[in-house]
Amino acid sequence: MVPWVALGGAAGAATGWLVLTAGAVLVGPWIRGGDGGDWFLGEVLPLLPLVAVNTLGAFLLGLLWGASRAAAADPSRRTWDPRWVPALGTGFLGSFTSISLALVWTAEVPTWLGSGGLRSGLSPFGTAVDVLVHVSPGLTVLAAMILLGTAAAAAGLRTGARR
Repeated sequence: MVPWVALGGAAGAATGWLVLTAGAVLVGPWIRGGDGGDWFLGEVLPLLPLVAVNTLGAFLLGLLWGASRAAAADPSRRTWDPRWVPALGTGFLGSFTSISLALVWTAEVPTWLGSGGLRSGLSPFGTAVDVLVHVSPGLTVLAAMILLGTAAAAAGLRTGARR
């Protein structure tokens, strides 16, 4: 089974890269058309393909988990071999998603704070909105991935359990 998990990982990484690249091609013209001063266009829009990949991966992992649980509870509903769950879940979907990439962007927050990045006139702590908007687009993207990923995983679990 280990070779299948490795092959699933290679296929998932390649597929994730293709989806991220396609997303970058789609949002690229909007980014180049902006004047660079807009926070959404300059900082968040380039990360939307990453959010899309991780949300899709969360849904598919929920779907796989829900279907495998339903098949284990009622073997007559089994339409596939559950031994493929590690190759598909851990291998393919584990490398398809890119949570670690979002964490790298989020990790820039302490560096930004240490460089005096807070705008003048704000308290050192700022408001929650100011932190989300001005401290790091990575935090905004991470929050979006947590919310959307959780909702997508729940939808996948529900859908998979009905199969």
